[in-house]
Amino acid sequence: MDPRQSVTIRDLMIPMSDGIKLFTRIVLPGDGSGRFPIVFMRTPYHRETSITDESYREYEKNPFLLHGFGILLQHCRGRYGSEGECVPYSPEERRDGLETLAWLRNQEFYNGELYFSGTSYTASVLMMMLNEEIPDLKAI
Repeated sequence: MDPRQSVTIRDLMIPMSDGIKLFTRIVLPGDGSGRFPIVFMRTPYHRETSITDESYREYEKNPFLLHGFGILLQHCRGRYGSEGECVPYSPEERRDGLETLAWLRNQEFYNGELYFSGTSYTASVLMMMLNEEIPDLKAI
């Protein structure tokens, strides 16, 4: 992607099986048409210090987007845009991640290649899912 190109941003509230809805931002290169490998991130951290920052210029500099990847970033349960109660390291963290992956697999923009990205707590909520078979996971 040319750094001067735009990105496509979609903000969604994805429902979980218990009725709680989680804020999820999808950022795709260019006009968002096509199918993309997806970098999946979940975060409890403040919206303005994460990739959800509203600055399109920052998205246009993002190395994942520059190399043709899409980004799916989700606020953990009970944090910022997401509903529910935040209970760190709870079983809901694992379930929310797996349910979001099931949702992702049915999206037209997803090409079937999944990548996890995170550090500290954002890595731990992804690692909670690794005892489940995730055949489309290519790298962490």
